[in-house]
Amino acid sequence: MPPPKPNPVLRIGIPLALTVVAVGVAFAVFTNTTAPSTPASNPQAAPAQAGQSQTDSSVPSNEADEAADRSTTTVANADDVADPVTASSSQATPQTEAETQPETAAAQAEETEPAADQAPAAQLRARITAAAAPVPAPIGGIDPDGSDALRIEFSTRGAGVASLRLASEFQDVSDRTKWATDGTLEVDDHVEIQAQQSTGSEFVTPFAALWVEIDRSVVWLIDAGVWTERSPGTFEAIIEDDAGEAQLRITRSFVLEPDSLDVLVSQRIENLTETPRRVRLVTFGPTDLPKGDVTYGGDRRRIRFGYLLRPELDPARTNVLAEKFLSPRNKFLGERDDITRRYAPVRQVWPTGETEQDQLTLVWAGMTNRYYSVVVHDQALEGTTSRAIRSIETVDRVVLEGAADPKLILRLGSPTIDLGPSAVSTAASYRFYAGPKHEPTIADNPRAADAGIEGIVAYNFGGPCAFCTFTWLTGPLLGALRFFEGIVTDWSVAIVMLVLCVRTILHPVNRWSQIRVQRFGKQMQDLAPKQKKIQEKFKDDRQAMQQEMAKLWREEGVNPAGMLGCLPMLLQSPIWIALYASLFYFFDLRHEPAFYGVVQTITGGSWLFLADMAEPDGFIPLPASWHFSIPLMGQIQSFNVLPILLAIVYFVHMKFMTPPTSATLTPEQEQTQKIAKYMTVGLFPIIMYNAPSGLALYFITNSTVAILENTWIRSHIKKHDLLEVTKKPKKPGKPRKKGGFLERLQQIAEQQQQLRQQQLQQRQQGGTPGRPGKTESKAQQAIRKSRGG
Repeated sequence: MPPPKPNPVLRIGIPLALTVVAVGVAFAVFTNTTAPSTPASNPQAAPAQAGQSQTDSSVPSNEADEAADRSTTTVANADDVADPVTASSSQATPQTEAETQPETAAAQAEETEPAADQAPAAQLRARITAAAAPVPAPIGGIDPDGSDALRIEFSTRGAGVASLRLASEFQDVSDRTKWATDGTLEVDDHVEIQAQQSTGSEFVTPFAALWVEIDRSVVWLIDAGVWTERSPGTFEAIIEDDAGEAQLRITRSFVLEPDSLDVLVSQRIENLTETPRRVRLVTFGPTDLPKGDVTYGGDRRRIRFGYLLRPELDPARTNVLAEKFLSPRNKFLGERDDITRRYAPVRQVWPTGETEQDQLTLVWAGMTNRYYSVVVHDQALEGTTSRAIRSIETVDRVVLEGAADPKLILRLGSPTIDLGPSAVSTAASYRFYAGPKHEPTIADNPRAADAGIEGIVAYNFGGPCAFCTFTWLTGPLLGALRFFEGIVTDWSVAIVMLVLCVRTILHPVNRWSQIRVQRFGKQMQDLAPKQKKIQEKFKDDRQAMQQEMAKLWREEGVNPAGMLGCLPMLLQSPIWIALYASLFYFFDLRHEPAFYGVVQTITGGSWLFLADMAEPDGFIPLPASWHFSIPLMGQIQSFNVLPILLAIVYFVHMKFMTPPTSATLTPEQEQTQKIAKYMTVGLFPIIMYNAPSGLALYFITNSTVAILENTWIRSHIKKHDLLEVTKKPKKPGKPRKKGGFLERLQQIAEQQQQLRQQQLQQRQQGGTPGRPGKTESKAQQAIRKSRGG
């Protein structure tokens, strides 16, 4: 028999389905790529000049906390620019912008100072030991083969972190290649995930001590000269009264463990008097992580929380969850004020009304980007069973503006601590994990793993498309990918094997689908002349036309459920989307070359084509002066060849799926087909231009295998004449075997078709279907039984 002619249903339906997936992915990427607008010009937002003060948002908490949180005072001078420090506040009445803005200076100063009902701030103050303290010594190291996993440099302000770099993580693949070839190590080559942030003339330092509340007094700890370095990573501040008598001693120590990415911040508060004290310590936590140069997929930075459910749902208090908070950074920035065009400086993000209503208990809080995270958690005291963090009571998000990109910081407030005479407390101590969002790496850090920080790893894009990335599939898919990599020791080959595995599992569904679709298409083409005659004969009587069409279908044995053959192909889309998000966030692909690094081996590492499967293939790198950004695509840094290859494979695939046919198509159908083809072939590779090369490799391999699979299926159909509809008589006495889910769908479609025909006949006879007193039709009974009624 001659080969079957493809049908218009297949020609239009399949491209439309693929177009929907492509457009959905484009919408998700475009939505998450949109960045907040640049602040409008505002004279009040201009950076402070040298020697002047300017309001920021690291103000003390007091009985009027909501009002005081609106501003604080920052001192910036020439030395600060050379050696960036955190935003600070003077203990004395600050010099405001009275000379330039006399009408607002008094209000700013009033908002900055503690509330009037507090004890006078002059009663207690931090002892200034040295106005120009030397640069503190760092701790840790950057040697990937050494015993230290990270290196921390410190600031003179607030005893905070000036820089935190990871020893085993390099900025880009060229730095890693340089170290692997000649062993050259430079500090700037390593990933820096925490650093002092600048907004022009203001600076903020991660994990800096801001102030301490003593009874009802606020004492600033951020000023230069407050902290004295006692040893590398250990600092001390003395709180004294007006007479110079020491009242409290505060000690901050950053403690590293060998080969650990988990840092202990030991905060020891000692009462040096015989007077009981109530104290509360407020510090900065993590600040914004690097955004990265290539912005494919938008800004991937987030603020994340781990939490426990209320005791009735989790009596053991050990099951740490994190799924509730997957919002991007832009959500925490909030909306700009309509008048000032600035964000709210301070907003409490834990606890909130929502968390209190749900009775959630905080376990950890952190900030992340695509691959890395800095997460604050409990110090994990021995003998404790609950994972709830006890050293942090409130978490605020603080925004510093003045630059093109606002700086976001977490501010941590300890609970109020009762200090008896000569008592010592470490209740304000905590730990933080600084490293990759990688389950095996977190598991290698027992304290971080015990806090449930692995919940910070999320393989979806968040935002409005978080629900459609099918995260329940990522575990099995990535587990299979890791299994294959363990066998072949190459991630690119493992991706190819994963494609083969998925296509093999879905092959029965694909074969069933194509047989049903092509059989239905062939039947419809055979009926085309007869249907045309019916349309011409009953062109003025639509109901009669439908009745005759249904009669023709019954006589020719056409099953309308054959159109359901497209359904299994659409059911595969969750796997594609889940892998799309998973491979984008999969840390194991970072700096991993494709195909055993054969290109780098041949060229001696001089050509970095496919040297990093987490980045675009970089076929021809562009000079830095040629870099440019395109909406939806991100920053273009190289000419990439994989997206072009992907477009070619897609074109061949679409051409193969929709070969020329003699079937008559209306002009509208032809136009729809062309639009679907160009959208699928053209739009999706454009979206994928700046995508990770590992992700592009997956789609290229999947389309290539699909072409080969479809070729075999068509050959199988032709060989066994599977498009011919044969009616097999039932054997007497043998019950019919109950079909599966797809067969039941066909039965329901047939029954509904019969019901529509019967209703049409009743209308023509003047009856009213479904009227009380009428007996139920056989078709209605069949549908009710199939639905369990």
